[in-house]
Amino acid sequence: MRSKWISGVFLFVFVLVQPVWGKELELEAEPGIAERENGQPTSIYGYGEMHFNSPKGGTNQTDFHRLVIGISHQFNSWISFHSEVDLEHGFAEPYLEYAHLDLELSPALNIRVGSVLVPMGFTNEYHEPPVFFSVERASVDNRIIPTTWPEGGAGFFGNPIPGVRYRVYLISGLDAVGDEDRAEQFCKDGFTAGSGLRGGRCKAAESSSEDYAVAGRLEYTSFPGLQFGISGYRGGADQGKIPGADVTVTMWDVDAQLRYAGFDLQGIYVRATIDDVAALNAAKGFTGSQSVGEEMFGWYVVLGYHLGGMMAEGQDLVPFVRYEQLDTQDKVPAGFTKNLANEQKIITTGVAYYPHERVALKGDYQIFDRENGTTLRQFNLGVGWMF
Repeated sequence: MRSKWISGVFLFVFVLVQPVWGKELELEAEPGIAERENGQPTSIYGYGEMHFNSPKGGTNQTDFHRLVIGISHQFNSWISFHSEVDLEHGFAEPYLEYAHLDLELSPALNIRVGSVLVPMGFTNEYHEPPVFFSVERASVDNRIIPTTWPEGGAGFFGNPIPGVRYRVYLISGLDAVGDEDRAEQFCKDGFTAGSGLRGGRCKAAESSSEDYAVAGRLEYTSFPGLQFGISGYRGGADQGKIPGADVTVTMWDVDAQLRYAGFDLQGIYVRATIDDVAALNAAKGFTGSQSVGEEMFGWYVVLGYHLGGMMAEGQDLVPFVRYEQLDTQDKVPAGFTKNLANEQKIITTGVAYYPHERVALKGDYQIFDRENGTTLRQFNLGVGWMF
């Protein structure tokens, strides 16, 4: 089984977005590498966000969603350590967001080992609250690309030529079956019809490693204001829990961003396929419309406009709109049916105010149109920061 994903070959061309308003804020050259502006070998950094959600007809909720503290240390000119600890939901759910050693051999070839952020989509690696305009992350970046998504493993990264950079890792695979007896929240549920792949993340927390995966990205950023690319993932996901089965996940995405004359346009398309879903459903006891999707897809487009020229120096105001569509049961095995509530079109419109480039105050309104004829509406407020 392992040779199936180890031999998989991916070609990736993606751009890492920097959607903070004026892009004067320069993100790290590699995800997880903190700035060392003070010249000291050890740095502390972090980010946080708090949300208020008001669903129409539902119960209002306030959540200190996450407080993240990171530590970076430079041992010498070519060995460094980078980490973040994430305390979520008022410290109710702590976990290690990433922790890895980097061995910088040359601009073109470097080694990374530890708990790494899986290089899928632009949000999983760059998800600090001031980096995106909405209060909540897009649903595509929750159910199909299950951000935030770290896994244990090792691999390579580098910049072989100007404007081109890559990352490719061998990591622990997802856990499609899950384990309800786990004390941690991670990979308890496994894959489901509604949550897609999200419940299969083990986040390097005593992760089953009978199956592994390969994930990677090659980014192209040479054109000023235009960035684009593709990333991919392939790996086993049954973790030896289903005798005779070979549950394998194949996922790829294409995404891009255009910045021009105050406009900020960003888009992504992602598709995932899962093999042996009938065997997975049987192992989990799923029947009818409970089936895990054999195929899932999602995409969204975000358009924002920066009004910083109308604000006081160092401030910005960004009205934006995001349209997304996703289906976590785009295809199900024979003998099962789709739950049309899992096919959704979502419109999010709102505004993000930046009193400082690393601080964001946000408000937005969301409309969730489901294919089963139901519609959900929600108002959100949020505050986020990074340092």
